[in-house]
Amino acid sequence: MDVIVTPLVLPASAGEDTPVGSAFRAAVDLTNRVRTLYYGTPAVALAYAEALALYRGNTNEKVVNLVAHDGGRLVGRATWWLPQLESLTMIEGNWAADPDLPDAGRRAVAEAFLDALESHADEVSRNWLLVEVPCEPGSLVPTSGVGGADPAGPDSAALLGRGFSLEQIYRYQLADLAALPDLDARLAAAASEGYQVVTWTGRVPPEHRAAFATLAGAMVAEIPSGGIEFEPQTWDDARLSEYESMQERAGRTLVGAIALASDGEPAGYTELFVPGGQIGRQGDTLVLPAHRGRGLGRWLKLANLVQARDAFPALRFVTTDNAEENAWMLAINDELGFSTTLRQGYWQRRPR
Repeated sequence: MDVIVTPLVLPASAGEDTPVGSAFRAAVDLTNRVRTLYYGTPAVALAYAEALALYRGNTNEKVVNLVAHDGGRLVGRATWWLPQLESLTMIEGNWAADPDLPDAGRRAVAEAFLDALESHADEVSRNWLLVEVPCEPGSLVPTSGVGGADPAGPDSAALLGRGFSLEQIYRYQLADLAALPDLDARLAAAASEGYQVVTWTGRVPPEHRAAFATLAGAMVAEIPSGGIEFEPQTWDDARLSEYESMQERAGRTLVGAIALASDGEPAGYTELFVPGGQIGRQGDTLVLPAHRGRGLGRWLKLANLVQARDAFPALRFVTTDNAEENAWMLAINDELGFSTTLRQGYWQRRPR
């Protein structure tokens, strides 16, 4: 194969009837083929308008989009994310290869994208690289110590050859709400004394914006991260507003839930984004350490699912993902009815 990587030029609108628009939609179609293969349902597909908004990024995070061709055939799509507020030496990326390619072809696509990633990193003087790509189970144990990847897999072999270390395995899951008729009863039984859970649909209500921002800022410091040392994040109302605006540009509606202690202090939150149709995409879920062990995570997730189901009658499937070492959250997901559809390796290369 002779894989050539080029920038993906974004059209002015998702339906633009130009070669640029056609190329953009072809890249989204490839992404959706891969997503459908992994999740087992086309409901998880990104709408063109949703993908376009995500590919454009926002003021807090620059996004670079690439495509790979072998001759005239589209064989891959990649995205790099460059934080603009903190972690200013970091680039995080992922890619998807044509699922019809043999392993050798997928390896060639991975090598071409890694060439492009290293080149871009040199251009923008960022030497901290993170990559998340699918993996098959195997003997390579991540820094987290939980799970494993096949080191001979096409993507894994390419990353190992470039000096990346496997930090974590992420488990991606799907819930079918049609198979969960007892959500209301389970929600009623999930309440924890001394707390309240508040839900909403749309932008975060004014009275909860400060608490939501506090919890969102704590997320990066509290999640399991293997050997990845993320820089602290500070969230204020301006950052939250930009986050909400980006989701709205993607056609997504936020369904949120927040847990408050009896004194009004924030204890935890969860978020789910509904772009319409049958799919909901779970975002972050966090319970602060001082409030753990009281069932708040389960309560939040149940309240969030019930709120989303009631607000969007067509909603059927919900996706989520968590690190394999996050046994607490995975146990809740399993109990709620999520099933595992794929695993991804989270890789890092950082100068010591």
